[in-house]
Amino acid sequence: RLIAYGALEGAVASSAHAAAEGASESSEGALEQAVRLACAAAEQGEDLVDLQVVKLLLTAVSMPHGAVRGEALLLAVRTCYNIVLVSEDVNIQTTGTATLQQMLGAVMQRCAFEAASRAAEAEEEAEAEEAAAAEAAEHDNRDEGGDEGDGGVPQRRKKSLGGAPVLSPSERDALVVFRALCKLSLRDRIADGSPEQALLNKRLSLELVRHMYDRGGAAFRLSAAQAASVREALCMAILRNSVAAPPKVASLAAGLLASVYVNARHLMKTEIGVMIPAVVLAPLEAAAGPAAGAGGAALGGTANAGAAGGMQEGGAAAR
Repeated sequence: RLIAYGALEGAVASSAHAAAEGASESSEGALEQAVRLACAAAEQGEDLVDLQVVKLLLTAVSMPHGAVRGEALLLAVRTCYNIVLVSEDVNIQTTGTATLQQMLGAVMQRCAFEAASRAAEAEEEAEAEEAAAAEAAEHDNRDEGGDEGDGGVPQRRKKSLGGAPVLSPSERDALVVFRALCKLSLRDRIADGSPEQALLNKRLSLELVRHMYDRGGAAFRLSAAQAASVREALCMAILRNSVAAPPKVASLAAGLLASVYVNARHLMKTEIGVMIPAVVLAPLEAAAGPAAGAGGAALGGTANAGAAGGMQEGGAAAR
């Protein structure tokens, strides 16, 4: 309740208040401390405690203002993830999975909001610069007949249009969580865990990666495609979970590849060209069986023989 009513502040708000009052800034606010205490309590492994921890972490992450960020956000997501993975109670698994989806949905909503705000500010700045450039060009034309040089567009705006985009705090948090989930999907075994838990880990991580990617806007997908570490983790998650993987896991990986193709094929042409044969063509060939492969080889041999015969007849006619 304290978190829901805003009585506990995060590090950003605490630092702002400390700066306003002339006090020293704190690297961790009361909200982050509450999140860490809750995550430590989840290590007890009691069902009732896990349910309360899940509720608290969801409230801390999904707050409209002052929600946890950075390491505290990653810790909250990881704790809920482990609760789902370790718990044997179906209700806790269902609640934890829904909580994770709501957490990640809140993170992506903040990304979209900050991207839209940044785009609006950039548009206002561009309009102001264009007005200033038009006024300067008018003065130049009136005084000397003037040369606008770069078409009246200031150099500062041209620089802002090129290069890598500047990430907002919410976009940075989303990319960190996205990359962490991609890396979790690469684990084939879990320490002191059963094969069922390892399979659940792959399914849950891939479902959450797809959940984030589908709900991420164009700005998030552009950042994910341009960030080398995130792009590498995404490609590895798709490839490693497609080759010799259980059918359900392979299906999730193929669905993630389809989403990447639809939304980012112009940004990841090379990666998609490598993944499609491994994810799509290889399973089709395996499903066709050796008979189809032998038939294809025989068909290829017939075609080659026909081509060779045609070449011999062409040589005889020439002679």
